[in-house]
Amino acid sequence: MDTWQVLSALVAERLKAASSGERRVFAAGVAERLMSRHEELPADERAPFTLSLRPPAEFRVGGRSR
Repeated sequence: MDTWQVLSALVAERLKAASSGERRVFAAGVAERLMSRHEELPADERAPFTLSLRPPAEFRVGGRSR
């Protein structure tokens, strides 16, 4: 098995054992990581629809803006 498959299976097992709240936190962390990477792309490579999915700064924890 490839390394990513082993890691994927490990994460799947951990998520099965986690509470629904813990799974939501995990999903939010993954979404934040992906959005942050997208926002770091050159402006001409960013998708307006993807950027529109981020809530306005005043609705985010800490109110941080990008």
